[in-house]
Amino acid sequence: GTEDAYNTTYFSDDLSIRNGIENSQRPLDFENNEPIWYPPPPEDKDADAESNFFAYDDEDDDIGDSGALFSSNSSLSNMFPAKEKHNEGNKEPLTSVVQGHFRAFVSQLLLAEGIQVGKESDSVDWLDIITTVAWQAANFVRPDTSKGGSMDPGNYVKVKCVASGSPNDNTLIKGVVCTKNIKHKRMTSQYKRPRLLLLGGSLEYQKVPNQLASFDTLSQQQQ
Repeated sequence: GTEDAYNTTYFSDDLSIRNGIENSQRPLDFENNEPIWYPPPPEDKDADAESNFFAYDDEDDDIGDSGALFSSNSSLSNMFPAKEKHNEGNKEPLTSVVQGHFRAFVSQLLLAEGIQVGKESDSVDWLDIITTVAWQAANFVRPDTSKGGSMDPGNYVKVKCVASGSPNDNTLIKGVVCTKNIKHKRMTSQYKRPRLLLLGGSLEYQKVPNQLASFDTLSQQQQ
């Protein structure tokens, strides 16, 4: 009797497995079989009741004082002032670390060119000069790669050496450096109400790259 009951149970389990395989191989009728769109029932009925503890009650229209937190006049800085102050406090040590690595990198480049780093017997401290100007230029340049611009800052920065003054007279000029034409083809060639800086001196007209030309000489050549 026990063996017959075991065989019957085994046969019923095998039949249910076969039926499940056949049903899984049949194509699903999404249009006529409406129950297929219903979510499956929860395995534990008590779990559904527990999840309602965190559910939002749509019938409760009384927002109360909590609605003032997300009003149109509020801002994220007002809601999370402590976190914002914490982030501002972390920026200062991070900036000092970045500047330290930047100075170390520039120092290695200067030593590779045979330039001594540091002030020795009233000599020029090229490390401070180059890092200051380069840092200002890096903060000013904003390459626009969406319009085909290059990520190389050398395409947006032009270094000019004037044979007068001292190295400490260096400065960053925000504009376009050109002789007769713009330096790079991606530079803006049309400006409204431009301000020009003309470098005067005993200059001659020369058809050599990176050479300045006198406007008087150019006008004579045009005539």
